[in-house]
Order: sequence, then C-alpha cells, then structure tokens
Amino acid sequence: MIDKQKIKTCSENIAKSINIKEEGEYVLIKGGFYTHELLEEIGLSILRKGGIPHITSTSDYFDESIFTDDLIKVNIIEKTPLG
Repeated sequence: MIDKQKIKTCSENIAKSINIKEEGEYVLIKGGFYTHELLEEIGLSILRKGGIPHITSTSDYFDESIFTDDLIKVNIIEKTPLG
C-alpha cells in the first residue's frame, strides 16, 4: 500500500499542472478502480484551486471494450462530453 502522504503529494503535483482559468471550472478526473484514492485526492486538490472535480472510474474491461466493440461507432468515441 502506498503511503497517504505520497498520494497527497502526487495529487498536488497533478493539480498544479492543470490550468484552471476561472473559478468553478469543471475538471474531469478519470482512472481505474485501483486508483480511486488518488483520484479523490486529485479532486480535493482541484477544489482547493477553485475548480469543480468530476471523478469517474472504470474497469480495464470497460476501457478496452470501448475500442474493440464493433457496435460502438468511432464518431461516438470522438465526442467530448459537455459539462
């Protein structure tokens, strides 16, 4: 298990690299189930910077299936979700 302080330091460094232009800007934070604690710490760091985090986590199966399922159209994958 990774030390909590290392996770906090990592999340703060990730949040520093995000350019929040105005208070209340949404920031999507996406990762796997196994990174949930880090995702939450990144979310807290984003809140401290004035951003609004949206945390989502998916399984490796889901992420792989997005690109290998023949019934999922490429133009759907290419779209950026709106707030």
